[in-house]
Amino acid sequence: MKHYLYLWVLLCLSFTSTGLTAQSLNCGEGTQIALTSGGTEAFTCAGDQNPDRLNFRTGPFYMPYVILVTDEQDIILEVSNVPNIDFEQYDPGKYRVWALYYKGRLLAKPGMNAQTDVLANYCYGLTDDFVTVTHFIPDGGVLSFSNSSTTHYICANDTTTEKLALQTDSKSPVYRYVLTDGKGIVLDVFAEPSVSLRNLPLGVFRIYGLSYAGALNASKGQNVGSFIFSSSCFELSDNYLSVIKTDPDGAKVALPDGNTHTFVCGNLPDVSSRELITNTTSPALYTFLLTDDQNKIIQILPTAKVDFTGLPTGEYRIWGLSYIGTLTAEVGKIASGKLSTSCSDLSDNFIRATVYLLDAGQISSGGNDTTTTICLNDPVTTFRAFVVSSNGQEKQHFIVTDLDNRILALSGDAMINFRNLPGEYNRVWGATHIGNIQAKVGDLLFATTFADSCYSITKQAITIRKRNPEGGRLTLSDGSTDQLLCFTAEYHKSRLSTTGTGRQLRIPPYRSLE
Repeated sequence: MKHYLYLWVLLCLSFTSTGLTAQSLNCGEGTQIALTSGGTEAFTCAGDQNPDRLNFRTGPFYMPYVILVTDEQDIILEVSNVPNIDFEQYDPGKYRVWALYYKGRLLAKPGMNAQTDVLANYCYGLTDDFVTVTHFIPDGGVLSFSNSSTTHYICANDTTTEKLALQTDSKSPVYRYVLTDGKGIVLDVFAEPSVSLRNLPLGVFRIYGLSYAGALNASKGQNVGSFIFSSSCFELSDNYLSVIKTDPDGAKVALPDGNTHTFVCGNLPDVSSRELITNTTSPALYTFLLTDDQNKIIQILPTAKVDFTGLPTGEYRIWGLSYIGTLTAEVGKIASGKLSTSCSDLSDNFIRATVYLLDAGQISSGGNDTTTTICLNDPVTTFRAFVVSSNGQEKQHFIVTDLDNRILALSGDAMINFRNLPGEYNRVWGATHIGNIQAKVGDLLFATTFADSCYSITKQAITIRKRNPEGGRLTLSDGSTDQLLCFTAEYHKSRLSTTGTGRQLRIPPYRSLE
């Protein structure tokens, strides 16, 4: 026994004397490490203040060992004597977990390189593999289809084998997709970033993104907004994608009050538009078409509102159009047949719009002057006749206002007497209208609705200035009303004054009088 012990000592000394390093001995090479649950990859939640302890197993090798945690450059961050590590202490990132077998004195410590530095003074060996731990904060991100849209429509009878590609801006290392119905009830959870349209039944569906760590919980039939998807941390995407598989239905259209016929004043922007409604229940896309009375498309309306401003007098129609795909309806074409690239359905009825485009034109009074003077002391000249240049068959009316456009008189007669109208200055406007006049004396002309239907008022008015000249009493400069004048060859002059103007009048000189 002593002999063998002596030989063992000599052998060890010979190793030392020949300069053989501790690394050259087999002290654990060929061993493996894994999670106790199996596998060599783990994902843990960062920043949630909950323990993220992982347990490891290694072997088979009957020597002392420790667990090393390194970064991706193999720099040692932690040396543990127990086979478990809590990663909550670490920042988000990727880490490696090794088992280090050794004999002699352990030299490994944080900051050393696990691959190049000497980790024990006699012999040591790292496992052939390591466990990768990704410590991260879940990020559901933002979802979209491959064409960057967030809603996709498909016709009910479409037999396409197309798969919709899904994309997310999340960098999460673990990601799934959650399919729900339109109310958010979970139907499926899948990993492939695509969804088959052919296998979907009719209806509205949503797709959420799911970033998580830990184990997924069974979620089918649960509400996506309240369910706990993971045994650890998770986060749903900031938005969801919609997949709508349906039949288009144009249904019926109407005005908000239920009527399907309207009279429109095309020259009055404030009242020349109409809101539109439909009773369709189809979730397909929907738009409205404005056509003439022969169904030729004039406008494809971007919203449920039509503006008739500037349209010529005539009859028009508004149709509803439910569709999937890209519109093929075009201005100038007839609204009939297939009006989209996939499927479409025109409304069962239309709204009829009778448009009047009134134009009162210009007002004039015996010429092109826009200002005229009236002498109130001449009963004949207090009357003025006016005309408007409108060529329409609508009713005509004349409006007298003050300079603030407050109505002083309304006249259906083109001849107006200004004798009894107040103010030194008046304005006269022309108007054409359909229906009954609502404006009244005292109203501000442009702050009231002139008629209960369509109307137009001239853009300019004629200004009337009313004068009442006074002849006064004529006297000489001394106040007398007579004077004897002797006419000779001398230059004679005399001055006269009048109470009308106060101006003095000079009698011109005469050299002789016959």
